[in-house]
Amino acid sequence: LFQHVLDDVAVNVVQFRLLGLVPGQAILRGAWRRDLDQPELASLRRNSSRPLSPNTIAVAFEAPRVSLFGREGRFVNLQLGPPSSVGLDVTYLDERVRI
Repeated sequence: LFQHVLDDVAVNVVQFRLLGLVPGQAILRGAWRRDLDQPELASLRRNSSRPLSPNTIAVAFEAPRVSLFGREGRFVNLQLGPPSSVGLDVTYLDERVRI
């Protein structure tokens, strides 16, 4: 499992073995932005279990992609499910480190 938040893209990857045998991964890619307007921020606050900091960003994820049989998904590569939007609130230390 890992997450990258790059210049304008957020990527989440979860690797697994289907039935303990077939290697695969689920990939969620989205575009993030920091300039949230008040209605968006209010909506995120309603859905959050804790107060949001000024570091909150909005991420619009594409539909999840699932690939089987290796990283490239040469044999099975499916786009499953709907797109989604979430708010991410992280502790920001500097340009390279966040928690």
